[in-house]
Amino acid sequence: MDADLVPFHSIDRTNDYYMDNDRDQVDRLLTPWLETYGLTRLSRLIETFPNVTLVLLSYAAAHGRMDILKRMHDQFHVTDRLFELAAAKGHLPVLEYLHSVGHHDRLMHAAGMAAAHGHLHVLQFMYETYPDEDKQWWIELSDVGAAAGSGHVDVVAWIFDFWIPAVVPYTDFVDFAVSEALTNATKHDQLAVVHAVASRKLTTHWLGICKFAYEGADVLWDYVDADSHSDSVIHVVIMVVESDNVTSAELEFIFSKFTCLQVGQSGRDNALHESLRRTSNLFRLDCMRWLVERMEASAVSKIFRTGNCGCRASDMTLKEYGVDFVRFLNAHEIAFYQDFMLQVVTSSVEATETWNEWQALRTTRDPSTLLAYCVNKFFDILVGKEGSQVQVMSQCLERLAQAYPPRVDVLRKGYQWCQFMVENDQDRARLRAIERLVFEHASD
Repeated sequence: MDADLVPFHSIDRTNDYYMDNDRDQVDRLLTPWLETYGLTRLSRLIETFPNVTLVLLSYAAAHGRMDILKRMHDQFHVTDRLFELAAAKGHLPVLEYLHSVGHHDRLMHAAGMAAAHGHLHVLQFMYETYPDEDKQWWIELSDVGAAAGSGHVDVVAWIFDFWIPAVVPYTDFVDFAVSEALTNATKHDQLAVVHAVASRKLTTHWLGICKFAYEGADVLWDYVDADSHSDSVIHVVIMVVESDNVTSAELEFIFSKFTCLQVGQSGRDNALHESLRRTSNLFRLDCMRWLVERMEASAVSKIFRTGNCGCRASDMTLKEYGVDFVRFLNAHEIAFYQDFMLQVVTSSVEATETWNEWQALRTTRDPSTLLAYCVNKFFDILVGKEGSQVQVMSQCLERLAQAYPPRVDVLRKGYQWCQFMVENDQDRARLRAIERLVFEHASD
């Protein structure tokens, strides 16, 4: 075997096509070899390693090597990836040559690759060159997103201004394409693309624009109509108050952004009411306090009396707030959701190690955390509803018993605490039920 061909043995064994994970290996071999021998040894290489034919064609398309393609013209039939490889690299002369010799397989993939890699001239060539092809699926949503995320403003603009109107018959495709473009552009801080897409005002889903603006693309607020009708704006308000970790500062921004939410405007009262109802359910205390300060006392009281406060909250929510919120809770008569209160108390029972610690928590007059305050407050409310401490504690233990796997040590601890809480025959009957619960899980 000729010495210069020996390194190609590895390609012959492992690489049938010029795939992404093979590309570097092929380039390291072919590029210096071609620099040394030019095209003089191509025939000998193919004769020795026939499988390298496929690699050579793909290499030539990807690198714009017209000389290799022309030399190997009669062997084009062996692969169908040439067009998309050339399109991905933006080699227009290669595409023109391939078209001239009748090779134009996988046009859809080629158009998508050209869009994703920002080759507008390739897209224009393909559109003009193949008028009879069904092009509606040539550029997919993922290609739009890739172009936007890479900052290819000219390609994104052309897709929305020309491609979609000309070849895509589905009107909702525009909304999806806008969403895909904005998602990727904001994710990769491609502000020029964000401006280009938003300024065209293509989407009917303006709430989507507000969503992207709220999630970090602040520049999009410039494209949101501040005078939008309150029936539309209320959906933006709900989106904000329902989002994770919403803050009072974000609420303040939204209420200052839209005209209908200003003091004295028609949409303000409804937006405040809906916001307080939802933030109360989620137990977002900073937002609740901000909203209460801007509402009539009667409207606040009506919401707080529903008994839904905390109905969509987790006990972990309490750890997000400081003890300064105690004064806010004391200032209002709030009917808390029973399951939320039981959840908070149960978590505290599980976390408290000894009876003395529990007693210290129960008797403190100056709680150091909001959680400690709520545990005490909720336990007292539950005792008032259920009739005794044992009844409440038994419900906590029943919840803990449903955990998988149940912590038997916690169940035993709770049973021991209940012995100190017994006050009457009902409590003693409940204590026996707790004893059976502990025994059942201890014997599993």
